[in-house]
Amino acid sequence: MNNILTCPVCKNTLILNENSYMCPKKHSFDIGKEKYVNLLLNSSQSTGDDKHMILARNAFLEKGYYIDIANKLFEIIKSSLPSNAHINIIDAGCGEGYYLNYLYESLQDNIISYYGFDISKKAVQIAAKRNQNINWFVGNAFNIPLLNHSIDFFISMFAFYSVNEVERILNNNGIAIIFRAGKNHLIELKSILYNELSLKDSNHEFDNARYIIDKQNLHCKIEVKSNEDIENLLLMTPHYWKTKLENKELLKYYNSLICTLDVDIYLVSKHKNTLNIL
Repeated sequence: MNNILTCPVCKNTLILNENSYMCPKKHSFDIGKEKYVNLLLNSSQSTGDDKHMILARNAFLEKGYYIDIANKLFEIIKSSLPSNAHINIIDAGCGEGYYLNYLYESLQDNIISYYGFDISKKAVQIAAKRNQNINWFVGNAFNIPLLNHSIDFFISMFAFYSVNEVERILNNNGIAIIFRAGKNHLIELKSILYNELSLKDSNHEFDNARYIIDKQNLHCKIEVKSNEDIENLLLMTPHYWKTKLENKELLKYYNSLICTLDVDIYLVSKHKNTLNIL
């Protein structure tokens, strides 16, 4: 399987050499002890999610609350896999690697190469500890160190992405799979946190004139079963930073909470026949 990682400095293909990657111009990037590589330039200026948010999200996801979301992703990929062909999958903004690892364990296909990156070094370290058979790297969604047209499935699970970069790395028959929070996602939690609710539809940034867009929705209920898990749920969402302290304090009185999962899923392709989805 050919390596598709590129040097973030000169854009040449990186070559694996024992415990480091090196390009023809001798730019070298060491592989960390957790088996990931840092390909983010000026990483001190962009650290991504902070440690507390990362640990809260990891703890929450590990308890299986979002298993329906992970399984929906698996079903979409599984239904679209070509037979007997090598496939490259990238999870852009992979966080702690929960969704990509779920795919790896569920698909169990040795002709698939998995790549996951995040701008947060701490998140990628956790992801790399989770599964060392996946190619993890620290990187920027707006300057992805991958070869042009090298990706078959581009995944964005509630993360930032660049349309230009998706267009560049996705091959001609590739599919971008974008998960976005729907307007009723976690509405019970938001009803506690906000005095007035502003419900907005999710969206995508792709030009409909150039792409085939298929939209699906996942809607179900979960029960968050402890105050600790409720606090972790809050901390892993943008609502932690947007709400008043006195409203966040109200969550201390809840030992369980029924929450709605409302997730919009956009499937983006250049060709209609590529979207052989469910």
